[in-house]
Amino acid sequence: MCTRVTQIMTRLTVAIGLLCVGGALVLPGVLERRDRALRVAIPRLLPTPSNRIQREGYVKVVHSEATLARVSDVRGPVPADPVQLYYATTYDQASCPSHVLLLHGTGDNANSWFETSATNPSLRQSRGFDGVSIVDRFHEAGHCVTVIEHRGHGRSDVPPGPYTVPLFAADAHAVMATLFGAAHRYHVVGHSVGFGAALSLGLNYGENVITVAGSGFLSDRTNADFAAWLFSREPVIKAMGMWLLGKAGRLAIQCNPASRMDWTVARVDIDGFARTSASWLHYNEQARIHEMKPPTLYLFPALDSLAGYSVDMFEKDVKLIPKAKLVQFTEPSDEAPTYDHCMPFYRPETYFSPVFQWMAAHADAPSQ
Repeated sequence: MCTRVTQIMTRLTVAIGLLCVGGALVLPGVLERRDRALRVAIPRLLPTPSNRIQREGYVKVVHSEATLARVSDVRGPVPADPVQLYYATTYDQASCPSHVLLLHGTGDNANSWFETSATNPSLRQSRGFDGVSIVDRFHEAGHCVTVIEHRGHGRSDVPPGPYTVPLFAADAHAVMATLFGAAHRYHVVGHSVGFGAALSLGLNYGENVITVAGSGFLSDRTNADFAAWLFSREPVIKAMGMWLLGKAGRLAIQCNPASRMDWTVARVDIDGFARTSASWLHYNEQARIHEMKPPTLYLFPALDSLAGYSVDMFEKDVKLIPKAKLVQFTEPSDEAPTYDHCMPFYRPETYFSPVFQWMAAHADAPSQ
């Protein structure tokens, strides 16, 4: 315990030091101009690298007043403006026995699920991305996939905030219903805030969700650690800029491969990132989590403790859900620590093995 606390404090100290140095060197204005200039180039930087895609494009999402009221939090109402959300799908009803929705984390984009070491140089440090993507692994396990880019990310619109985790879930539900019909059923796998959205999807749209799986988030994030609080502050984000934030974030929470966070945050809109980060600490559906109908799998890489999580936190959620399981990834004694917050992009075979087993065991889970 003491060692973990020391690691967290050391990483935070370095991260805060970078912030101070950046301010002293008047980096904020320079970096924000760089980030805003990059916004124009984001679509060009994100060609989806896969020949498996059946179709891709945009879905216009307009939520009802009732939905907007439900997904709002203490910061006030969510704007009702329509939003265009990017999607890509490999799903073909004639040839796909199973369908999985993949939801990315804060600052990420849909490409992460399709990339190999050839299309993303940072993955060359990972194990198992030599010509094989995460989407390829899902296909090998018998699942077609659909990916969505959250509002504020990638090719999707960057509307005004506030953003909330239940809003991301409502967005995803609207896209899936538009593409595949209101009665379509699918598995959901999420990473980081994408797992928060997956939990909210399962809880609020359980008639469509077969199973839920993922890591890096909880049904209650209101009691977050200092690192989550610090890096969800808009003034901090705007002061550091995305480039420096990627460097500091990599030190605050271990995220292998080491260069992946830099690669990723260079491709996110700074306003979208700030509005998404602000959603973390306001998410709390734990009082209703016992209503979760889809079987739910929580994954806990050992070094997610550096992101402020503990096994006890996950066990609390699991105990409240009628059908749920916690899988802990502990480090092999003969290897350097690698099971961290970004484990799906560093050790995918180990990470997704229990996910595939979970979906296979609950392939016919009944709807509500």
